[in-house]
Amino acid sequence: MDYTMGYLLALLLVGVGFLAFILALIVLEVSKPKFVVSLILSLLLVLAGGYYYYVVMQVEKGVANANIIHGLFSPAAPMVEAPVVPEVPATPAR
Repeated sequence: MDYTMGYLLALLLVGVGFLAFILALIVLEVSKPKFVVSLILSLLLVLAGGYYYYVVMQVEKGVANANIIHGLFSPAAPMVEAPVVPEVPATPAR
């Protein structure tokens, strides 16, 4: 029951993508270039919703790194230790 909201948001995104696809078919009657643009955007919405559904499913299963795209575009943190700065004793005020 914890991941129900994630599943609902993913399905909502897929639903908006299908509505955008129907709108793209309506736009086809007006202009072909606008149809192509709206078709690509609607397919991106459907794919984003499907990927989001996949990520929620993997997180629910307990997979360590479920977000594959984040791992592709963010470089790993370098294994360099921060330099140690020695503490300087405070000098008394005169």
